[in-house]
Amino acid sequence: MWQMDIPLLRFFRRADILAVLAHRSFRYLFLARTVSSAGDAIYSVALPWLVLEELNSPMSLGFTLSASVVPYIFMGPPAGVLADRIDRKFLMILSHAVQVAVLAALIAAGRLVELHTLHFAVAAFLITAAGQFFYPARAAILPNLVPREDLVAGNAALTAGSRSIDIGGKAAAGFLILTIGALNTFGIILVANGLAALLLGRITAPAQAKLQSTIGREVHLHTRIVGVARDAWTDFVASLAYILRHPLLRALALVGLVFNAFHLPAASILVPVFFRETLKAGPDSFGLFNSIESAAMFVALPMIPWLARRLGDGKVSLISLIALGVLIGGLAAVGQLWQAFAIAALMGLLTAGVLPMQSLVQAVSPDHMRGKVVANLAAANILLVIFTGPLIAWLTESITVRPLFLATGIVVLLSGFALMTVKEVREGRVSTTRQDG
Repeated sequence: MWQMDIPLLRFFRRADILAVLAHRSFRYLFLARTVSSAGDAIYSVALPWLVLEELNSPMSLGFTLSASVVPYIFMGPPAGVLADRIDRKFLMILSHAVQVAVLAALIAAGRLVELHTLHFAVAAFLITAAGQFFYPARAAILPNLVPREDLVAGNAALTAGSRSIDIGGKAAAGFLILTIGALNTFGIILVANGLAALLLGRITAPAQAKLQSTIGREVHLHTRIVGVARDAWTDFVASLAYILRHPLLRALALVGLVFNAFHLPAASILVPVFFRETLKAGPDSFGLFNSIESAAMFVALPMIPWLARRLGDGKVSLISLIALGVLIGGLAAVGQLWQAFAIAALMGLLTAGVLPMQSLVQAVSPDHMRGKVVANLAAANILLVIFTGPLIAWLTESITVRPLFLATGIVVLLSGFALMTVKEVREGRVSTTRQDG
């Protein structure tokens, strides 16, 4: 039978990204993640543009960003506990169902009243809060759907699906905003999340490891609630202690804390303001910038498992972080759209190189606490954004965004050098077999 010999497909085959789709339940997870990513792609463009369009205030955008990251800190760790105690598939479905309800409420509010900062902040908070139940559950269930040797390929496949949608989704979001309006665009996000919930319902997975409860069979409801809370707190403390004891996880927590404190505000605040105010470009150009970055990441993904096997997961991430810092700082010198698009392509290539860090976390975490470890690291990574988001937004209203791009690039560069302090990462010999609790 004749088959097309396409270089990109050969890359995917060699990287095992296509082979991992042979696992039935993983296919449904892949499809659900890809469909929901269509909504995420549109959301990432529509939300900041709608805030700037309705309120014309970077500060409002900064507060919306802060509201969207608060759940990572206060709800992420409890969600991680739940991901190790109840059905992970149920948590993923619940996450999308809540997001559908919030999106419907935001659309209705936009029709009935004048939108203010509080509306956007509350909606962003609730959407992110719902997402906290999805991400630790997805990360924790993946090793139950694919063999250990396919973890990097599985993560790469999930990211490839997301980025393949991003390629057209973010560009389409910009044109949708121009044609049907930013608020109406949220209806498409709602449909994508609903379809993803239906696909997740098709997943079947082996029973996850369960912890023995210390509360026994108490008769009184109050006693049982106290016992469950005590168990949950014990689980949380145990997972936090595991992170602090593990040199690699400890280093990743510190690097993520510094990296995201400036990288997220730059992507969510500086870039849309830069396009709107400095380059005098519309949402179509802003969406195209994001699509180019996603397309470049998609092209690079097949090479990441190959590089990780030869250099080591940690070393690939280290090199990518350092180069990414240089590129973000380079946005300070951009004066034309084509220059911004060129940097977006390079940033996408390097962002793909950070992916193996997620595989490292999954591999060194025991099954019974994997969800908690993922959630706790996510909380640590996002901790400072609550403060740096409004700060960078305030600076954006006081000075131009160019020096802020330069400062952000320096911080990202330093976070890469900080990861170099871990000997195993620096030498590319990270152990991924530790399973002690």
